[in-house]
Amino acid sequence: MSDALIFLDQIPSADYKDVEIKSVARTAPDGSFSIDALPPGAELIVAIHRGYAPGATPVTEDIVIVLPSAGTLEGTITRGGMPLSDADVHIRPNDRYLPYMHFVTTDDGAYRFEGLAPGTVRLSTNTRGGFRLSKDAVIESGQTTVVDFDFPPGSSIVEGYLTVEGEPVERATVQLWVSGGPEEVTCRGRVDPEGFYRFRDVPAGWARVMAQVADETAEDVGYNWPRTRFLEFEIGDQETVRQDIDFFGQGSVMGQVVGLDEGLSCAVLVFHGEVAMPAQFDSEVYVGLIDHMVRQTECTENGSFEVSRLEPGTYTVLATATPVGSRDFSQILSASTLVEIQSTESVTVEFNFGP
Repeated sequence: MSDALIFLDQIPSADYKDVEIKSVARTAPDGSFSIDALPPGAELIVAIHRGYAPGATPVTEDIVIVLPSAGTLEGTITRGGMPLSDADVHIRPNDRYLPYMHFVTTDDGAYRFEGLAPGTVRLSTNTRGGFRLSKDAVIESGQTTVVDFDFPPGSSIVEGYLTVEGEPVERATVQLWVSGGPEEVTCRGRVDPEGFYRFRDVPAGWARVMAQVADETAEDVGYNWPRTRFLEFEIGDQETVRQDIDFFGQGSVMGQVVGLDEGLSCAVLVFHGEVAMPAQFDSEVYVGLIDHMVRQTECTENGSFEVSRLEPGTYTVLATATPVGSRDFSQILSASTLVEIQSTESVTVEFNFGP
């Protein structure tokens, strides 16, 4: 195949003409290509061609790339059954070498993605007001997959103030989930300098709010995870619901992870409420759990840990053990327990990964 564009590791997220500039080679009429020098760390050779889906292969001495027939994904975005123009539609790729893809719906609410690789992708759409719906879509070679979204109409308001021990905070985010129809709708927002937030056009249903504030002083929180608090409540049509959220908790969970084999690293994650843990982890399961996560921390060399500044409530505590440097979710070992935290209480737990 001639005129295929060749890349290293990943296809850039850009229009085809811009992508061409960033390619490292182009195939000759016999399908061959040559790259003068591979940079250190290059793992994949990726190829694209109009009319086909992308293909990739690991860097080896004999490289053959097969481009499968492309699939198409299309559909219509509506709100209360009416076409929704200027809605953002995004595809999260099903492989790390594939690009992020974006489309803005037409006047009749339509969108269309072409040249997709076979597999399952995560499709999300956002309204201009910030509400989001997401679905999985299965892409098949040479086939067109149709996925439609219908945002529920909303007429209510959720608003309030975020404070830390009574003082307003600027560096904070608020996320809202509402389950009232066939799909859960979500919206992310920020607070103003006085700590005030507001969500408009909220549909009726069971609502969950997650508030997060920066916690730069906490030394026990791995990855700079913020302080997080959840609220749950019912909301009807044409209501204004006030939900002020104050972070005051000084509770903690501490303990130790024992029985770890050499070469394993451990981390402890804390989730809001009682969360059922899977028998086996994968990337999709982990992404789903993040929406319930309150804090996380890495264990010390002897397996001890402490997660502090927890608000009063029920939490699921999860200990995980993974081979050092591994990104394979299937190798995760895990154990979990349920704890109840009071305002200033410290709860001690132990996890044993031994025989």
